[in-house]
This record gives sequence, structure tokens and C-alpha cells, in this order.
Amino acid sequence: MSKNIDFYSAVQELQDERKRRNLKLDVEIDKLKSQGFDQTVTTLVQALGDPSITNNVISTHLKTIEVIVSESAIRRWRIDNGILRG
Repeated sequence: MSKNIDFYSAVQELQDERKRRNLKLDVEIDKLKSQGFDQTVTTLVQALGDPSITNNVISTHLKTIEVIVSESAIRRWRIDNGILRG
């Protein structure tokens, strides 16, 4: 591979791919929706939108309903959705 490339276009394309990725939490939210857990989804999104509720608390409580999502996945979701700054 040549080092003489259009670096800007290459990283812009990579960034666009990352923006299109499915976040783990979105996948789990979609599963909950498809299983009919509308109240859970609504209140989970409400909790995610409240920055005073920590990523750890959300991750821990999700485990009680057998939804395994790491703190970092929750943080990424919150950053991507404008709740937290990265």
C-alpha cells in the first residue's frame, strides 16, 4: 500500500462506518421491543437520558432482567445519543 493517499477521505470513510455500527445497547433495546417489553424500553431510555444515573447502576440493573450490557457500552450509547460528552 502506498503511503501517498488521501488520508482525509480514508478517515472520513472509516468514521462514517463507525457511525453506522449497531451499538450493543440498541441491539438489546430492539430485542426487548420485539418481545413486547414496551414499559421496560420506555423507562430504560428514560434512565439512559438521566446523567445522574450512573452507567454502572444501569448495567447492574439490566443484569437483573438478563440483559448483559457493559458499562462502557452504556457510556458509548449515551455519548452517541448526546447524553454524555466523550
